[in-house]
Amino acid sequence: MTKSARAKKAKKADFAKVKLKVGKRLKKAQNETRTDFKARKIILKEQLSKKSEEELLTRKKRNVKDLLTCVGNTNTYVRQDGLNGLLELVKKNEMEVLLPKLSQIISGVAPCVFDIDVLIRSATIKFIETLLVKVGSHVEPYFSVLATHLSCAMVHLNTGVQADSLRLINLFVRHTPALLARHANTLINNFVNLISRKALISQTGPSKREMCVDFTRMLHTNPSNRLTTHKGHVELLQELSGFLEVILKEQGQVEEQMPLTVWERLMAGSLAPTGWGSTDRDTMQNTWLFSDPQQLEKFVQDIVPLLFQVWAEVDPKNHEGMEEDNLLNEEGVKALSSILNIIAHLMSITQLCTKQQPKECDWFVRQLNSQYMSKIMSGFPYYRHTSRMKIKKRKNKPTDKAEENLEDHSIRHCNHLNVTLASLAIQLSPSSHFQEKAVTFMSKVLLDKTHDGEYNMGAVVKVLLHLLAQADEQEAESLVSSAFICYKRLHPLRKDRTLLLQVLLSATHITNPTLWKCRSVELWVKQMVEELARVEMQEGTLEAAITLRLQNNTSLNHLLAVHKQQITENLQERERSAGGEVQTGPGTGCSFSSSSSSSSFSQQATMGMTRILQGIMRYRNTYREKMVKQFEVVRDDPHPKAVFFTCIDSRMLPTRFTQTNVGDMFIVRNAGNLVPHANLSGHEEITTEPAALELGCVINGIKHVIVCGHSDCKAMNMLHMMRNSDRTLQEMLKLSPLKAWLVRHGHSSIVKFAQLEVSDFQAPLVFQAETPMRRFIAYIDPDNRFTVEDKLSQVNTLQQLQNIASYNFMREGLLRNRVYIHALWFDIYTGDIYYFSRQQKMFVDINETNIEKLLDEVLKYYT
Repeated sequence: MTKSARAKKAKKADFAKVKLKVGKRLKKAQNETRTDFKARKIILKEQLSKKSEEELLTRKKRNVKDLLTCVGNTNTYVRQDGLNGLLELVKKNEMEVLLPKLSQIISGVAPCVFDIDVLIRSATIKFIETLLVKVGSHVEPYFSVLATHLSCAMVHLNTGVQADSLRLINLFVRHTPALLARHANTLINNFVNLISRKALISQTGPSKREMCVDFTRMLHTNPSNRLTTHKGHVELLQELSGFLEVILKEQGQVEEQMPLTVWERLMAGSLAPTGWGSTDRDTMQNTWLFSDPQQLEKFVQDIVPLLFQVWAEVDPKNHEGMEEDNLLNEEGVKALSSILNIIAHLMSITQLCTKQQPKECDWFVRQLNSQYMSKIMSGFPYYRHTSRMKIKKRKNKPTDKAEENLEDHSIRHCNHLNVTLASLAIQLSPSSHFQEKAVTFMSKVLLDKTHDGEYNMGAVVKVLLHLLAQADEQEAESLVSSAFICYKRLHPLRKDRTLLLQVLLSATHITNPTLWKCRSVELWVKQMVEELARVEMQEGTLEAAITLRLQNNTSLNHLLAVHKQQITENLQERERSAGGEVQTGPGTGCSFSSSSSSSSFSQQATMGMTRILQGIMRYRNTYREKMVKQFEVVRDDPHPKAVFFTCIDSRMLPTRFTQTNVGDMFIVRNAGNLVPHANLSGHEEITTEPAALELGCVINGIKHVIVCGHSDCKAMNMLHMMRNSDRTLQEMLKLSPLKAWLVRHGHSSIVKFAQLEVSDFQAPLVFQAETPMRRFIAYIDPDNRFTVEDKLSQVNTLQQLQNIASYNFMREGLLRNRVYIHALWFDIYTGDIYYFSRQQKMFVDINETNIEKLLDEVLKYYT
């Protein structure tokens, strides 16, 4: 039987060839090997190798080597990321950890100083500043690398690199002036080349040669270059002025603003000079500014004409818009100030190099006594014209008188600038016309109380003494009268007041046969005698009175005889109230007696111990019995309230300004009210301060620890003076225990102060104590009422709280709120006491208006 058609069709399907449609692909076999692949680019930002825990690592786990590799990358953002990582390492780690890597870091970062990208240069300058603040003088071995790259940046073809080199110079001037001064030979020439070029023959015609000024160099003028504009010229002069000042300071010839006391002069003369190492001394001696008069002459011949050219750009006589010849705009004030400062520095350098007065140096006088200098002096005194703000007037609003006098308020005085110009002019033999204007100006400045503190009183007194010797009798009497009115107006504690006494001593000197008879001198002497009879008599007044007494001044002798009893009682009361021996210079109250000067000085030699013994006798007759009863109460039931750390300064009397009694406080004194950090040497310090903490807080259970700093602290003044110096060699520290103490235990305060100074005293400081609950933020004098030394004193006071919290035996008490740490600060010139408020994050004056708030804060934070 035949098969069906369906069966035949099925049989053929098993062996039939598959017919594919057009465009349909064959299916791949299951065992087929694929040969196609895709590739993608992967960027590894860091190696996947495990980092050692001892390495310096960022939060992204990158070490110094990785970051320096990024800094050398061709991509701008990779380089910037590398610099930001290095900045993070410097901020996060301590100086001891950074020092081993310092050489690699500086060598890798220094070439970025003249990077053509502005982002990289800005990040580099920010990093270098942070690094210098952190490591301080430890950068010395590697500073030549930075200085070399700075020199290259100053002569770079890129104008942006040149401009940023000035920022770097300013940074070095503030943080490492001693190291910068060693590279003066190269940098000074770069300054000249940066601001000027050699003039063409056609630009130095006969008319300019006849002016006694060598115009062989001319200012750069290129509108597309920021440095060659007038504003750029002024910036260059400002940096040059700061650089010359640094060189002078490092040469050790700049006078201190405050004169040394007698014992400081004796000590300075009896000790061997240990401030310089041999390398430093040799380096400064090789600076041609101080060793080669010929090169100095060439430099002066180059720079002085450039100063006059900059002045010609701002001279009011060359501007038609200026109505007056002595009216300067803001740029003009800056330019003239820089010019005068540079000339003053050049005069000091010339005196050091030539070993003679600048006025005796012919080539120097020839440069300055030109018609260009005469033009500057002809505009004396100068005023500043400020731009007026446009105020939109409201409709139907009556005109205010203040708006009517708006033009008057746009004129400002330039007293500091004019005083500088006058002090400079008196050294160059000014004309009689200038002297007349100087007498008028000085009298006007001294009489105007609205401008007190705007000028340097030391320079004013210097000009007054010169004018008194040159002026006629009427002008001299006018000057003395103005000085007396200013003296009478100033606060008795102002240092400027003491400086003005030199005018009185000069007026009563034998070289002025008629001036001592004038009415102002008699009134001044009478004022002095009245001050001698007051409790707040100052040391400078006492010394001036002794000098007049030795000159046998008749007015003084008569008034002393009238007020003898009051003055004697005041001196005795002053001696009784002083916490230590009062140093009154060459004499005390006994010098006013009729005995000879030799007997007064012999009596002064035993005055200190005599006063102490007499004080003991007064104590026996008055306070002894009362104090013995208080001692008995304290012995039977002692309840001390606080451990009080303060300075050894004799003006600091904590029991008086806190009104505490016997047994209330443990008082610990040292120079600078310093408490050594526990782990400064790798182990806890064994000194008096931690021993006092243990005795008070652990053994006696005292709950409050107070650190009290004060204004005009001599220890802090010395620490501030040494902060930018690398003269802290071991040989010097061995000879001066005080400096060794301050350098060792005050370094942390200086580091904090430098961080504050970078932000212009506006940013907060964070004090990271080991106890987490005692971390706090502090703003230091945001209103800028105190000097930089007093700001350092406040920072130092708060730093001691962190140091106190570092001791292990204090930690448990702080954690469990059994011990509390506080900070006070005493202004010795006003008697105000400031309390550091954790709530307000600053030192707050304790007075009647805020005492309740402070008491509430104490209850909130310390209970």
